[in-house]
Amino acid sequence: MQDSPTIKLPDALEAYRHRRPSKATREAEEIDGSEMELKIATYLVLRGWSDEEIVAYFERERFPRYLEEGSDSGTRSRIGRARLSYESFCAEDREHASLPANEHALNPPPTRVSEIDHDPGSRLYDSGQLRFLVLEERRKAEERGDPFPTLTEWRKEIIDVSETLLGRTVSPKTAQRISDDLRRNRNVRYEAIDGKRKTVHLTEKGLRASRRVKGKWCQLIPGRARRSLPSRPLADPTVARAAPPMQKRKPSRRPRRVRPGERRRRRIESLRKTQQINGYHRITFGGNKVRYLTFLTSQDEWLATELWPSLLIGFDEYGLPVYRTIPVQDITRLVDDPLRAMLPRTWKPRQKWFASAVELVKNDDGFTVGEYADANGELNPAIGVVFQSRFNFWPQPGDHRLTERVIRVKGTGSGRGRRYTFEDVGPAPALTATFDFDGFVATLEDDALLAAVSKLPTGWFSMPYRRQQLIHRLTGDPQP
Repeated sequence: MQDSPTIKLPDALEAYRHRRPSKATREAEEIDGSEMELKIATYLVLRGWSDEEIVAYFERERFPRYLEEGSDSGTRSRIGRARLSYESFCAEDREHASLPANEHALNPPPTRVSEIDHDPGSRLYDSGQLRFLVLEERRKAEERGDPFPTLTEWRKEIIDVSETLLGRTVSPKTAQRISDDLRRNRNVRYEAIDGKRKTVHLTEKGLRASRRVKGKWCQLIPGRARRSLPSRPLADPTVARAAPPMQKRKPSRRPRRVRPGERRRRRIESLRKTQQINGYHRITFGGNKVRYLTFLTSQDEWLATELWPSLLIGFDEYGLPVYRTIPVQDITRLVDDPLRAMLPRTWKPRQKWFASAVELVKNDDGFTVGEYADANGELNPAIGVVFQSRFNFWPQPGDHRLTERVIRVKGTGSGRGRRYTFEDVGPAPALTATFDFDGFVATLEDDALLAAVSKLPTGWFSMPYRRQQLIHRLTGDPQP
C-alpha cells in the first residue's frame, strides 16, 4: 500500500487521533468512535485525498475502530459515505472544523509531505544517524583538505547526505534546523569571512562525535526536543452527563488450576522479555517509582542505533522462550536490512540509545548499590544497561546527567505520553563493581545470531506463540 501524506486535523479530531480512546473509554465518555472516524475520513476527502491514501493514513495512525474491525472494509465504507454525503457533512461540520464556505476555496489542496515507512516522525527531524553522517562527511572533507564550505553550501551538503540515509532528500528548512542544532550543541562553529558570509568548521566535540564507536556504531548526538502531546481536553462542567448504565455482575468462575512450575515459568519468560537484553540485566523505569542511578559511561560513550527489540528467536532446552535484540544491519539504508523481509510489514525498528549504569538505593547513610533477583531467585548487584528511547528519556545538551553523579529519575504518564524528570542529587558513592559494556555490544554484533535467525521457518514472526512452541517440539533445535 502506498505511503500516506501527513495533515493537521481540526482540534477535536486531532485530540481523538492523539488519545486513541479504547472501547471502554468511549463508552464511559459517550464518544462515538465510528462518527469521529467518519468525520476524519470526510475531512480528508475534502482535501482531495484518494481512497488508498486515506486507508494508509488510518493504518499508520492505528485508529481504535479501524483496529477493532480487523480490516479496512469498514474504513472504505466510511470513505464511500463521506463522498456521497459531501455537501451535508460540510454544512454540519464547518463550525467545528473551520472549513471554507465554498468548494472553490478547497482548491488547491494544502501542501502535504510524504514520509517514509520506517519511523517517519523521528528519521526526518530527530534522527541521530543523520546528524552523525553529516558530521562524518564534514570530517572526511577536512581530512582531504577541501576548502571550508559556507553556511549555505553546508546546508546543501546536508541535503545530499540525507538522500543516502532516507532514500529521498530532506527539505532546506529541515537542513537549516539540523545545522542550527549542531551549532547549538557545539559540534560546529561559524567563522565570518566577509559581510554576512560564514564558513563552517568542526569543533573538537564535533570531531569526536563524527567517528564511529565500537566498530560501526554512531555516537549519541542530541537534537531538538519534541513537543509534548496535547493534553486531554477538559469536559464542560455546565453540561450534565448521564450516569453510565449499571453493569451486571458476572458470576464467579472456579479458578483455573495452575500446573506445577507454571508460575516460575511465567516469571522467567517475563524477566527475559522485559528485564533483560541479550542476557544482560536491563535497568527499567516502569511505574511511578522514584529511582536513583549513576551512569558508568560518559556522554561521549553513549551509543545510538535502530533495533528490532525482543524478537522471539526460539526456545532453550527447557522449552523457555529466548528473546534477542538485533540491530538494523545498515544504519545508512533501512531498506537493505535482511530482517525487513522476515518480519511483518507493520513492524518498525525502534531508535534506541543505551549506556551502562548502576541503580542505587537511598538510605540513612547515603546511597548503596541496589539488587535484583535473577531467574533462580538469587540477588545480584543492579548493574546493567539503560536502554531507552530518545523520544522521552535521553538528555538535551547541558543537562546534568553525567558520570560520578547520582541522578533521581521519576516517570509519569503511560504509553506515548510517558515522560521522565531528572534531578542531580549529589556525587556518586565509591563503586567497586564493574560492567562489561564491550561484551554487551558484542552480543548486538553477533553474526552467528543473525545467521541462526535467517534459518527460521518462513512466517515465524507472524505465527501464534503456541504454534512456535509446536515447531520447536517437532524440530527439537534449542537456540543459544
